[in-house]
Amino acid sequence: MSSELNNFCQKIIQRFQGSSIVIADKDGFVLAKAIDHDTMEEKVIDSSFLSTFSLASDQAGKLLFGKNKSIVSYFDDKLVFQINVQNIITNIPQRQHLAPPDI
Repeated sequence: MSSELNNFCQKIIQRFQGSSIVIADKDGFVLAKAIDHDTMEEKVIDSSFLSTFSLASDQAGKLLFGKNKSIVSYFDDKLVFQINVQNIITNIPQRQHLAPPDI
């Protein structure tokens, strides 16, 4: 199963050059990944970075707007899209000048 997910992730980043994708559980355990090493560092799969989304999402859910399902983070040169589907977190970091992926 893991190799199938990794192959799926690889196909996704081929469609969106400059992007990477990491699929993890809510605790930051990586289930699958595909990293574009030309534009991303391996630190995008740091478990503390991945698990922080769960905490931030829980806190955002306390704003009385309902359950939080996604977060977009803007950094100096990167964007990170984080999407939660049934406690499986999909992280899509990419170079900032690219258009957001069509998911």
